[in-house]
Amino acid sequence: MNIVADKSHYGSSGWESDLKLFADVAINVKQWLGTAGEHLYAAQVLLPRVDEHQSRVKEIMRTKQSVSLPPSLTGVYFMLCSLAAENSFKSVIAVSLSETIKSQILADQKLPKVLLGHDLVDLAYRADYEVDLNREHALRFLSRYGIWGGRYPVPVSNSDYAPTERHSDGEHYLVGGYDPENIARFLSFGVEVYEWASAEVKKSTRLDKTSTER
Repeated sequence: MNIVADKSHYGSSGWESDLKLFADVAINVKQWLGTAGEHLYAAQVLLPRVDEHQSRVKEIMRTKQSVSLPPSLTGVYFMLCSLAAENSFKSVIAVSLSETIKSQILADQKLPKVLLGHDLVDLAYRADYEVDLNREHALRFLSRYGIWGGRYPVPVSNSDYAPTERHSDGEHYLVGGYDPENIARFLSFGVEVYEWASAEVKKSTRLDKTSTER
């Protein structure tokens, strides 16, 4: 292995984290949106490979041939879409509660609960994103991949492994599977959430600026 543990610049004292910088980054919406944009870009890069994999699976099913396939990237792709939505929602939460969040970080030296979590439905409500049934389904589906589906073979709890999940209308919908025709639409949905968050952040920034000027 050619990786070397480099301590030449820091010696035995190390490099302490700057708490004020940590707090400033936590409420910096450009950081949250920038990370969301990186996830969307990565998902866009993966999408052609995901489509190619799906096409090869269809061909194998049609011809009944026994052919080895490269690893599927679909779960990772969905995970990236989920992380993009998560960071987008957190950008809106960060700008709307910036002073409270910063004061809590300076007091506790860690992110407050309002900026934690991977449940996209919960984060959407915290960010005041309008959630109808179809959006709720997309958020619940992507949450599965952001929490465990794109990272591990199984979740922490058996109940989370169920292929369906109850939505707000009381009915169960499939979240443990997907229509191949919808794969690209989840990226489009991630872009939609990102653009919504960007607009909300700009709106809040303009309001804050106007309030300060007055």
